Amino acid sequence: MNYQTTPSQAPTHPHPPKQKEKKRSAAFDGLKGFFILAIITYYYFQHLLPGGFLAVNGFLVVGGYLTFRNNIKTFAEDYKERFPVRSLKRMFFPMLFMIVVTVAFLFVAAPQLLSNIRGMALSALFFVNNDYQIFSQQSYFVQSANPSPFVHLWYVSLYVQLLIVGYLLRNLMKKLNFLRMQEFALLAFLTLASAAGMAALYWFEQDPSHVYYLVSTRLFSFTFGALLSYIHEGKLLLPERESGSVVPNALSLICLGALGWMFTTFNGTQAEVYYMMMFISSFVMMLLLSCTIREGVGVHYLFSFKGFTFFGKRSFSYYLWFYPIHLIAPTFLREINEQWLSVGIQFALIFVMAEITYQLFERDRFVLPIGQAHSPYNLTAYGKSNLPKGMKQFGLVFSLMYVICIGLAGLGFAQEKNQNSAVQEVEEKIRQNQALLQETTAEPTTEGTTTISNEAKANTEQQVRQTPITFVGDSVLLASANKLREVFPNTYVDGEVGRQLYYSTPIVQKLAQQGKLSQTVVFVLGSNGAFSASQIDALIQATGNREIFLVTAGYEIKWAKEVNEQLKAAA
Repeated sequence: MNYQTTPSQAPTHPHPPKQKEKKRSAAFDGLKGFFILAIITYYYFQHLLPGGFLAVNGFLVVGGYLTFRNNIKTFAEDYKERFPVRSLKRMFFPMLFMIVVTVAFLFVAAPQLLSNIRGMALSALFFVNNDYQIFSQQSYFVQSANPSPFVHLWYVSLYVQLLIVGYLLRNLMKKLNFLRMQEFALLAFLTLASAAGMAALYWFEQDPSHVYYLVSTRLFSFTFGALLSYIHEGKLLLPERESGSVVPNALSLICLGALGWMFTTFNGTQAEVYYMMMFISSFVMMLLLSCTIREGVGVHYLFSFKGFTFFGKRSFSYYLWFYPIHLIAPTFLREINEQWLSVGIQFALIFVMAEITYQLFERDRFVLPIGQAHSPYNLTAYGKSNLPKGMKQFGLVFSLMYVICIGLAGLGFAQEKNQNSAVQEVEEKIRQNQALLQETTAEPTTEGTTTISNEAKANTEQQVRQTPITFVGDSVLLASANKLREVFPNTYVDGEVGRQLYYSTPIVQKLAQQGKLSQTVVFVLGSNGAFSASQIDALIQATGNREIFLVTAGYEIKWAKEVNEQLKAAA
């Protein structure tokens, strides 16, 4: 049995024909590095980069470009499309390692967090996690109350499904003997149809979870990359003599400015995101990719910077690890008062685990007897191989530790805490309360109200019940809206699932203009993410000279400490 002793050089295309490898621009990886850094920043500083989730579209655009890059070679009679098995393997084993280590760690160190993991993990390993989250009706509130370290694996499943769609499309077009122009037209039609499908489905359901995960509604980002690949004939680097510089430089600056605006302006709960911004952001990223692979253009040199290319080459490993660490680490860092130190420790953990995954399971820098292929190596053959002694010992020790983790992970899956029934009950309560509020909520009466002291309000139940109050909040408020109406009959409730504090200022201003903002205002916000001091100051200023109460949820969330500190400072 032969063993690999040098790092594997995986081809950039999932199924390339036998040909001389094309020169690939380092900026290609740098652009991916830019996207993964935007995604990580979004999760850690969502109040500063609320639209960072749009960077996922960039990965889909790049993936579409690479998948369809051999669009000229497909006309050769001896060219045969290959199923993307290599790509599936490159994603499966790193993902399996992350899942095993995460569940094993939770079983040993934090068994209370062993909830919502079995179905999420198994669906991810079969590359159907996005569909699982759709059919199990996973919403934002479910992730807040019943979190899973594998929520982010929906993207891996979506990407694999898009690779399969690309494989089927190329085979279909080859069998139909399409000309390149006909292939381009078909991809353009699918792009527009997919974007229209996202807008229509969101209009019908008014819920982003379905359209965000569904392969048919995310296809347009992938096919945007495919269209660009036809325009550039699949080239991975455009020489300066072919690209020019003035127009691409100006266009790239416009693209970067547009992305900066979208990343800092929009969030995942806004309707306009699914009506147009998903489509527009994908188009802008396609243009940015076109500029990036051109020599002589500023962004080409910007994204060729090693700081970007380092993260770009490891983008998949970083994507695998950032969310589990982001979710779990705060539980063990509660005693650290400095937020920057806590985040720094988490970044260090992400770096270490991503590097281990990249070197061992993406590049196969060290040969392991198990874990790097579907069929375990024969231990006897591994021992007799002519690998250096140090590499053999490392492989055996690491594999032994991996096997132990697999056993612990199995125990963790067996002891998963089932909280789905409780979460579904809360979700149903929210839906009922939303319908109830639409039917029965009355405007608070602000005229003829007798001004009384705070002490009288606290001691006189009848006066408290008559006090007009406006509640503004998120799903936590909606879950308790019916009880609030019983205690405070003269109240107005404005709640929305997934609402962020930094997007509540226009809502307060609108309520004030409509006369629905009483002298007592209660904000139930902070369950969906942190916020900055300037953002809460803007909310308080919009509320005006009124009595304000700031309330947070009682359950444990990873940003609770930061939220409470900002609320105390604002008070």
